[in-house]
Amino acid sequence: MRLENVKISKMGNKLGIWFSKFYFPKGSPVQIKIIKENKEKVFLAKFNRPITLRRNIQNYLNLKYQDLITIELSQIKNTERSKNLFHENKIDMLHLIPQITSKGYEIIVTEFDNNSEKWLRIWYSHERGSGQQLEIRRFVEIEAFGSLLGQYQAEGTKHKNTFRFSVEFTNKIIPEHQEFIASLSKLGISKDACEFRFTYNPNKVSEEETINHVKRFETIVGCKIKISQGTSKGIGFRTVIRNTLLTEIVLNSLDKIRELLANESKYTLN
Repeated sequence: MRLENVKISKMGNKLGIWFSKFYFPKGSPVQIKIIKENKEKVFLAKFNRPITLRRNIQNYLNLKYQDLITIELSQIKNTERSKNLFHENKIDMLHLIPQITSKGYEIIVTEFDNNSEKWLRIWYSHERGSGQQLEIRRFVEIEAFGSLLGQYQAEGTKHKNTFRFSVEFTNKIIPEHQEFIASLSKLGISKDACEFRFTYNPNKVSEEETINHVKRFETIVGCKIKISQGTSKGIGFRTVIRNTLLTEIVLNSLDKIRELLANESKYTLN
């Protein structure tokens, strides 16, 4: 591990960090911890002397040009995926994370401890940069994850010929969204990472009804919701998480579960 004190640099219209030398071969996967005062943020990257910082890291640490920060830098290896789906009556999410994205980019995983729990830090990069990092619990309750997949299978976005960049759940029943959000929370994803939308047909739903629906959702769920008009028969609420890695994991999990059930069915019939 390398420890270095550096100042935040400007890189065009973005902020970044500049290492004094090549500690590792260019392009090597590394883990970088940025420490500023009493806060810290960890992220994965491909090593280079200049590294641009993502906006969420800047915002979390309130970074500004020429701020003095402490860097902990270490080279990492991609964690081998576990061979078993279940571990002590829980789902092992490491088994369900694909090796590559649907576009062929390697998915890097490292494990870390968070309040005495095993968590996974997941990341990938592409030609133009890198995808948004994802952190989830490694071991998740079977019922919670099964509920998440069941709801998504029934009311989630279908990705047959579309880009896999978001998980979207649509339902007009508010408690269904509560359950979906609760399952995400068990996975380690806060509802603060979600966007909420209310779509209505102004020819079918009055302005007063729209206001009442929105107020009820915001009161029950505890989050603000955006409003848009549509051409559907009535109303619809949508919960959206814009994260390619989560989408890849959910879709891969559905494929794995289907395969498992199909094999069990064949075994039973035989």
